[in-house]
Amino acid sequence: MKRALAIALLAASCSPRAQDCRALMPITGDAVTIITTPAGTTGCATNVDGISITTELQRDGLHWKPGQTWVDGKPTAPGDVHSAIAAIKARRAIDSGVVAAEAATTATITKAKEAATKLFKRLRR
Repeated sequence: MKRALAIALLAASCSPRAQDCRALMPITGDAVTIITTPAGTTGCATNVDGISITTELQRDGLHWKPGQTWVDGKPTAPGDVHSAIAAIKARRAIDSGVVAAEAATTATITKAKEAATKLFKRLRR
């Protein structure tokens, strides 16, 4: 019984903590959680401006070290995390600009159709 308790305590002390995540992740948002990574290993996750960042944690003796990092689910080198985030933000800005342009075009076409309909009705009288 004592041995099982000792093993359980040892295993609990070996689990990473949120402080470990903050120290080992290339970038952290407001909340950091311990998760299972896309590779099926233990890691940390956070969101930065709606973009998910996940970093695998690997055992290094009594400590943890960072492993693979994923940005929005795509493997990313730790040194490329900031540029990957910038690229995602740029892509989202372009996408939202396209949506806004499409909406404005649709509104303009609708108004033009309404004006043409009114004009044709006047000409028929």
